[in-house]
Amino acid sequence: MSLFSSLPISTKTLESLSFHNYTVMTTTQSKVLPSLLNKESLIINTSTGSGKTLCFVISSIEYIYKSSISDKNGTVVVITPTRELAYQIFDVYGKILKYHNLSVSVITGGSDKKLEEKNLKKGCNILVCTPGRLLDHLNNYDKTDNEVKNKCINPKVVIIDEVDKMFEIGFKREITSILSYFKQEQIILCSATLNEYVIDFGKKISNDKMLLQKESDKNDGLKIIECLDKPNITSYFSILPEERKIDFLFSILKKKTIVFFSSCNEVNFYYEIFKFMNFNVYMLHGKLKQNKRTNVYNKFNKKSDKSENQILFCTDVGARGLDFEGVERIIHYGLPVDENEYKHRIGRTGRNGKEGKSIMILTNSEKEYANNINKYVDSCSELKITKIKNFGPKLIKLVKNSFTLN
Repeated sequence: MSLFSSLPISTKTLESLSFHNYTVMTTTQSKVLPSLLNKESLIINTSTGSGKTLCFVISSIEYIYKSSISDKNGTVVVITPTRELAYQIFDVYGKILKYHNLSVSVITGGSDKKLEEKNLKKGCNILVCTPGRLLDHLNNYDKTDNEVKNKCINPKVVIIDEVDKMFEIGFKREITSILSYFKQEQIILCSATLNEYVIDFGKKISNDKMLLQKESDKNDGLKIIECLDKPNITSYFSILPEERKIDFLFSILKKKTIVFFSSCNEVNFYYEIFKFMNFNVYMLHGKLKQNKRTNVYNKFNKKSDKSENQILFCTDVGARGLDFEGVERIIHYGLPVDENEYKHRIGRTGRNGKEGKSIMILTNSEKEYANNINKYVDSCSELKITKIKNFGPKLIKLVKNSFTLN
């Protein structure tokens, strides 16, 4: 058991950690934090729910505090793919800065740009942002307003979270452009998957002069630390005729659960059905307006009474990076496109050492999928329910009487 108090971190940070009941480090934290606190540049390849956000939050705060940096010119810049994740990271910084006299700001797409400009002129020690909006500010004020530009282009530490997701959704060009403005001393890349694109990007940002090396080797540049412990999640599957899938879902839908669907239209359709049946259900997908997505995230993330069922219907937009409070099970109504997407989905439960469940609802033509999942989890067992509720008659009546569904 490794304690945060065993690390060379300031009393102020330790007091903040203790206040929020962070005392024992996760495996990832114990492996990664010593290198980060030593100001090493890293690629952190780790499973979701491993506590890696707290790693770079602690190390970047310590960088500023121990360097006695007083200027509020964005000494640390954190770039993340989504607005929701940006605000989640912003909240974690808020917790660990409790006893520090340091400031953190957030700029994201969909927010009031004029207000962001005002905040940037005031300055901040730590800037959390999405890539498009940060690049927008940098480009727009490159020639017209050096005051704003200088508040966010002097970072000593640059952190790119979910870098694999960044590339997947097409942000590689924006990231490259942003880094052309920076002359950072430490760069941290976080990625759940360590593919050739992440490796090649790491080589480029280390000027092709430094070899990427594993943690056991001597390091002259960007170091890779892999922390891929299997999560504490029990995986199940059930094989059913297509027409009984909704009956099965209706039978197992309880507690705090996230249900993944394959498309936005599916989410909308099933949300209307279960909302009409008085389930406490929310929906989250990429076609929702940003303010609605943020509102759903905040509501579903609230700590709930254990007796209360909370259900989130979503597409894979809700799978990456977001840390929802107390999710007990993940249900795959629509299958993930590959093993990596499955891994990111189930990472919403079983976080920080807690137990979770994952349930795939398969048809006869999809049953081989369960065997493939065993490559990532210890086992994937068949879940058989003897009594499945017959939702069919209620569904027919509902569709007939609903203008939205008809």
